[in-house]
Amino acid sequence: MENELHIREIAQWNTKDLTMLCSLLISVVDDGASIGFLPSLTCADARLYWEHLLEPSVRLWAADYDGEIVGTVQLHLTMKQNGAHRAEIAKLMVHPQKRRLGIARQLMDVAERAAVEAGRSLLVLDTRAGDPSNTLYRSLGFVEAGRIPQYARSADGQLDETVIYYKLIAGSRESDFHPNHSTRSGTLHHVEINVSNRQRSVEFWGWLLGYLGYKPYQNWVEGRSWCKGETYVVLVQTESDYFEPHYQRKRTGLNHLAFHAASRQQVDELADLLRTRGTHVLYEDRHPYAGGAEHYAVFFEDPDRLKIEVVAP
Repeated sequence: MENELHIREIAQWNTKDLTMLCSLLISVVDDGASIGFLPSLTCADARLYWEHLLEPSVRLWAADYDGEIVGTVQLHLTMKQNGAHRAEIAKLMVHPQKRRLGIARQLMDVAERAAVEAGRSLLVLDTRAGDPSNTLYRSLGFVEAGRIPQYARSADGQLDETVIYYKLIAGSRESDFHPNHSTRSGTLHHVEINVSNRQRSVEFWGWLLGYLGYKPYQNWVEGRSWCKGETYVVLVQTESDYFEPHYQRKRTGLNHLAFHAASRQQVDELADLLRTRGTHVLYEDRHPYAGGAEHYAVFFEDPDRLKIEVVAP
């Protein structure tokens, strides 16, 4: 489908993937990214890097958009006996013309899920101080562990500081394996939403929930679901006999759903992404304080005009 993002793992090389990844690497390096290379990176050097990358300890994903690879991320699994619980996120990159579409966030989510499935409980990464990637990593729950001055050289010859991040992920604490059922009493188990057009709503909600850290859960003819922790969201195709009357939030019933954001920066990023996708931001004249002076949030609607709010702490 046109303009649809698809993330896939690359386990062996073919000429087309190699060519597109070489082009991507050169583009992000020329744009100033600090990922181990300096301009002007040649096609031969880029190809040599990719050809020698894949090994049992390295997993690689590509983000396809309109038939082109526009993003990629790597997960390096530590193979030492005393480090078999950890992995490193490496070489997260998105084409300069495809940024602020949520691609990096979705790539990070895929890599984190793979780390959990591989039994890893600690993720580490580093990035150049001051780069926008710092905001992304903090919004995903990564914690700054420290900084190293004069760590990497930039194209202008300057030696830049790098920031080291870590994240303890699912399964890293005893409570993850044995949740306290008494403390979750009364918390939300799941939300089920009937939709007028399953395909249209799955595209919208799949993008939004993926951005918010939900993972695909169930998929059947009439519906789809996504989960995060012990809570899941379900979409179900409305039966034709019940298409009328259309949903109206001002009638008796559900008015809107509100989700937590990790930070005000994430609210700002989401608002920009919604505008890029052509989704109208509600109360634009009062955004981001439409909910009050102390309430930092973005409001918008799904394809059936169900109002959604994402609010910062």
